[in-house]
Amino acid sequence: MNENDNFSRIWYGTRPGALPIEWETFKFRQWPGVRVQYRRLNGPTTYDFSISGKAHCFFLLDVHRVDGETIVGDLPKITTKDLRDKFVFSGESCSISGWSQLAKPGAFTMVELETIESDGMCGLRPLFIQSDALLRSILTQFKALAMGDGSEIPGYAETLAIILPQELKRLHAARSRAHAEIGGLTPRQLRAAIAYIEDRIDQEISISDMAQNLGISPFHFIRMFKKSAGVPPHKYFLARRVDRAKELLRSPQLSISEVAEMSGFCGASQFTRTFRKVVGICPSRYRRDLS
Repeated sequence: MNENDNFSRIWYGTRPGALPIEWETFKFRQWPGVRVQYRRLNGPTTYDFSISGKAHCFFLLDVHRVDGETIVGDLPKITTKDLRDKFVFSGESCSISGWSQLAKPGAFTMVELETIESDGMCGLRPLFIQSDALLRSILTQFKALAMGDGSEIPGYAETLAIILPQELKRLHAARSRAHAEIGGLTPRQLRAAIAYIEDRIDQEISISDMAQNLGISPFHFIRMFKKSAGVPPHKYFLARRVDRAKELLRSPQLSISEVAEMSGFCGASQFTRTFRKVVGICPSRYRRDLS
């Protein structure tokens, strides 16, 4: 393998007392700006490894280790044992190191893109995830090229190398949206959701309509609202109805049935049951205690 400063340096070393490293398969191909290798390691063995350089590195793993740890840049230490169908992106000038103990053979496909050919990937953080279907498909095709399976179409590897960064950016964007959603609603979104509820205290409301009003899915709206408000939207809505009922109960001229209707409950019976469950006493007792 020719050394190139724009690509990565890989090192493997057997740990003391372990069986020597034996590569059952090692395949390597290189094209302008991109190179790929497929390695399959015999087991059992225990080894240290490190990967460093300037290239953007993509890995599709097929390893199940007995023990070990992996450090990818500034990500938390990875001690996952089942690394089958896992995806790793190391990023530009991001080192990888660690050790693994294997009882059975393990393998990986590694694709490296030169920095000068990796437009748009600068600044993308390292990743360690369950393999994405589209990224897995591209890396599997690179593996087939490295193994010499089938007839290679001129320019095919370079085309895959152009698509790969785009799929990585798609994955990063999707994960950023997910993290934002998990983090809760923005202050503006929370104010809009609460205003929506307040305007419809005495009406039936739809979670789907509330989510659509904010431009997010109902599933994520429920998660995000709970993160921001501390309770799911339906519980918040119910609590606000009870609060409205408490205010109305201060008016002695209103009957229990009228309070129930004005608070959005379906009749005095449902109102009484719900009020007692939330407040601990029935509405009439609450009204008497106000005197």
